[in-house]
Amino acid sequence: MRKDVQKRRVYKWEDSIPLFAVGITGARACSMRRCRELVQQACTLYGLAAIEVRAPKNSRKTSATYTEHYIELPKHFQRKDVALHEVSHYIVGIYWPKSADHGAVFVRVYMHLLHELLGGDVKWMESWARFHNVSFAGSAKYAPG
Repeated sequence: MRKDVQKRRVYKWEDSIPLFAVGITGARACSMRRCRELVQQACTLYGLAAIEVRAPKNSRKTSATYTEHYIELPKHFQRKDVALHEVSHYIVGIYWPKSADHGAVFVRVYMHLLHELLGGDVKWMESWARFHNVSFAGSAKYAPG
């Protein structure tokens, strides 16, 4: 795995995306059930087996995480965008395992999921990413179909 040089930029970019401007309606926060549905839809879109989505055993956990076997979402990270962020790690880990954790391929897959599952405008997300100096890969190679 390559060094994760744009992790902070990606976090800043995604947390500052004005969802309404991108075309995503509704609140970021959602139920654990909705998070699981989104992860399942993302896995289906990429032809992968679903990955388990669960609450952490330690209620003091302060971040969402992806491991090879599951995604953990603490209550305050049960958000549509966070669920798709974490499942993007899973998808990239399967298909492009040598890519950086928050690298250009990851960002493209994440944008694709935001577009396909939440209706986000790709051109707007790309523009916002450029504004935040976030690299992203070309679209054709990293979207299924």
